[in-house]
Amino acid sequence: INIKWKASKDDGGSPIIGYKVEKKHPRALLWSRVDQVDTSTFEMCVRNLYEKNEYLFRVMAINAIGQSVPLESDSTILTRSPYDVPSPPVGPLAVSNVTYNSADLEWKPSEKDGGTPITGYLIEYRTATRSTWSKAATVDPKQTTYTCSNLMEGTEYFFRVIAVNAEGHSRPLESDSVKPMREL
Repeated sequence: INIKWKASKDDGGSPIIGYKVEKKHPRALLWSRVDQVDTSTFEMCVRNLYEKNEYLFRVMAINAIGQSVPLESDSTILTRSPYDVPSPPVGPLAVSNVTYNSADLEWKPSEKDGGTPITGYLIEYRTATRSTWSKAATVDPKQTTYTCSNLMEGTEYFFRVIAVNAEGHSRPLESDSVKPMREL
């Protein structure tokens, strides 16, 4: 997180020699020192913060006599990753070459990777009588087809594809129902 402030207007009778930045969790009693900078700098990049945590920050001017009354942040700052989950694969999720025990799936790649590379596509299936999804496979991010095999003849299935990156899973791209049958 980048913290910025303006130069102190009052030096308290002694030249300002630097600025000290401190942080704390909103419910913590004590502040912890982040770092100190000289008078040519009015910003600081605060590192090593925990993701999805709230922080308060304050800045104090320092001179030979001591430090100023702190200038505190107005509200808490919630840290988060600079990345996001990818967008869903682009549909429709085409289901073709359906046999009595398999079906071919095809989709288009996600349009947005969320700022970090897509590591693969998760393929899941479920029967029409179940609400829970089962994993069929995870395929390479360059692959946009998959043959789902070992299906049960005469059972109605739904399929979905989910893009995955380091931040997590996209919303799913879902198919219409498919019922594998033998050709007569």
